[in-house]
Amino acid sequence: MSAGDWKRFYQAVCDGDLPLVQHYVNAGIDVNYAHPEFFSTPLVAAMRGRQEEVALYLLRQGADPLRVSEVDGAAPVDLLGAADFPRLEEQLRAIGATARPRKNLWKRWLGW
Repeated sequence: MSAGDWKRFYQAVCDGDLPLVQHYVNAGIDVNYAHPEFFSTPLVAAMRGRQEEVALYLLRQGADPLRVSEVDGAAPVDLLGAADFPRLEEQLRAIGATARPRKNLWKRWLGW
């Protein structure tokens, strides 16, 4: 996978383009990779873009809910408590990942 492919994948994650995300995952893209220009994991990017369907898909494809995204110093479970992602939270609980709300971080991250 070239860096350009990963960037297109990352943009599809942010845009909520699930068919394109699925295409790249099926092609073998690493759902836990954080490109050095972005410093964010795809799962965190999906959450930041409020793309719950994409986030759920990434989680089912092996995205690590505990992997810290360097751009904000938080893992997806850290951001979950301040976001309204009921199905994602349910899925995380089902796999044993505990949400640890950090509302101030989430608000700062979104510029609120």
